[in-house]
Amino acid sequence: MLDNFLNNFHNHYADNAYDYLGSFYNKDFTLFRVYAPHANSISVVGDFNNWNNSSHRMEKIDDRGIWEAKIPNVKIFDNYKYCIFNNGKEIYKQDPY
Repeated sequence: MLDNFLNNFHNHYADNAYDYLGSFYNKDFTLFRVYAPHANSISVVGDFNNWNNSSHRMEKIDDRGIWEAKIPNVKIFDNYKYCIFNNGKEIYKQDPY
């Protein structure tokens, strides 16, 4: 399913991007995914890690810019942002999804 989405997202039209990008809570962990093709690295920061930008680094799962992290102990309604590192700059972005 993810491979099919990535193919559609990069080559066609993915009208269901919200099913794959954003945050997805379950009892074991919360999955975070974001599209940031020019980022050097990304962290998820929020209430669950005291906004520490080195606690939860994301992994690039696609050579065209999809990043992912599975983080345990995130509570429903915890606030979070993505901390994007790009060419020496640190930018905090809200999740568009």
